[in-house]
Amino acid sequence: MGNSNRVGDARRAIVLAGMPGTGKSVAGRALAARLGWAFVDLDDMIAADAGRPIGAIFDAEGEPGFRARERAAVARLASALARPTVVALGGWTVGDPENRSHLAGLGPVVCLVADAVTLAARLTPAEMSARPRLAGAGAAGIDALAAERQPVYDSLPLQVDTTGRDADAVARAVVRLVTAAGALDAQAIPVRSPGLGCGGRPTPGHAAVVAPGLLPVLGAWLEARGARGTVPVVTDLHVAAHHGPTVLEALRAAGLTAELVALPPGEATKSLATVGMLYDRLAGLGVDRQGLVLALGGGVVTDVAGFAAATYLRGVPWVAVPTSLLGMADAAIGGKTGINLPAGKNLAGAFHPPAGVAVDPAALATLPAAERRAGLAEVVKAALIADAALFESLAEDPLPAHADAAAWAALVVRAIRVKAGIVGADPRERGGRIVLNLGHTFAHALERATGYRLPHGEAVSVGLVAAAKLADRIGMTGGQPLAPRVEHALARHGLPVRWAGPDAATVVAAMAADKKRLGARLRFVLPRGVGSVAVRDDIAPDDVVAVVAALRGG
Repeated sequence: MGNSNRVGDARRAIVLAGMPGTGKSVAGRALAARLGWAFVDLDDMIAADAGRPIGAIFDAEGEPGFRARERAAVARLASALARPTVVALGGWTVGDPENRSHLAGLGPVVCLVADAVTLAARLTPAEMSARPRLAGAGAAGIDALAAERQPVYDSLPLQVDTTGRDADAVARAVVRLVTAAGALDAQAIPVRSPGLGCGGRPTPGHAAVVAPGLLPVLGAWLEARGARGTVPVVTDLHVAAHHGPTVLEALRAAGLTAELVALPPGEATKSLATVGMLYDRLAGLGVDRQGLVLALGGGVVTDVAGFAAATYLRGVPWVAVPTSLLGMADAAIGGKTGINLPAGKNLAGAFHPPAGVAVDPAALATLPAAERRAGLAEVVKAALIADAALFESLAEDPLPAHADAAAWAALVVRAIRVKAGIVGADPRERGGRIVLNLGHTFAHALERATGYRLPHGEAVSVGLVAAAKLADRIGMTGGQPLAPRVEHALARHGLPVRWAGPDAATVVAAMAADKKRLGARLRFVLPRGVGSVAVRDDIAPDDVVAVVAALRGG
């Protein structure tokens, strides 16, 4: 690429963060030489100011003393850089919110990552002993520390995997990534759900990165994170027409071999037959356990492609790239994958968190208005579960039809934060994660009773009203009727609050296949109020029938 004094959005600096051993200092020097920039190693700067090595500072002042010096050094850097500079941070500099605030004003912060074995091999005994948290630790200790810090690292949208890369290769990868994506207005929401990262290495979690304009630079984003070789892009025929060329071009520009696998659109695609076809395509493309499956589309695509990735070779990494609002706010988040069976919806599935989720809200501009509206039901659901302020905003200040990508991004980020917080506490739905099914016992029954002709988002909308009505009916809402408020919020966005179709008995009978039941008892997630829900398995059948009957009417 040659030397340049301008790389992407590098205003005054490129800042390198990450665990000890990821190569911040050696790659930082290589990057500075490549760009013709100055180089600052923050630990060296702190040691020079103190007149003693980092280990001696920890011995004399403890970690609080060192962190105070670190904060002062970061603040000084933020105010005093006079020329373009590559800055290599300490391993936990970004753990301090004050530091992150200062660093954000300097330029892009790139987090370097590597697996624990690589980190242990790179760190010398002297380097390990100089760090109290690493002294005497092997790869297992490093892995534990990395897992503890992972949520903060995952909150940094720009990441480069340095495993198997020397300093010059890391420098080149940083330049490619910052040039392509450094200027994006990106937010990363950590999702604590153990899975497989790019390259097949186990990770304690991943990030959902939300950035308008991400699709055209998706290849650089993936290659930096360790994607290699052939990437099957599983999508549907509609999404392929809108976004296939952009994504294929982005992947190929990053040196990846990309192959489009386009499925018929619609719920019927979530079948064993589709999964069998995907197995054949993955085998034909030579995808192995270090490979990557990319799911580009709405909830149907991410469900079926994620399930194929979960079960092919007993698990290969995958990345979710949702293009529908329903997918961005819900389906692509959390690692639940699955297909439908004749007996019911999503009855075959697996928990298989993606290596990452790439959300480009600009993709929503290609959707019909009705589909965007339907996706808003999942946003209202998230707000009703755990974000009262978002619920009030949706109820009183609905998003205009002409909203831009930035406005959609703000909404999607709020919904993802709700789901990520719940998933992180219960990745495999052993307890609290069930609250994400608010309204879904009713919604899935409506879908099944209507032969899946009712769009999922519209079914969820009616299901939320039904859940609120049932909660009101059995006295859960403290005498403050909630259903009218829920109806108002949904209706403000043009979402249905009633349904037309089979009678109440047929809908209630369809609930027998619900995955959440305990034996013969149905479990309902019901709201106690805005921002508070509870699980009940003691609901009288007559109450359920009465609520469903009251909502039938189109």
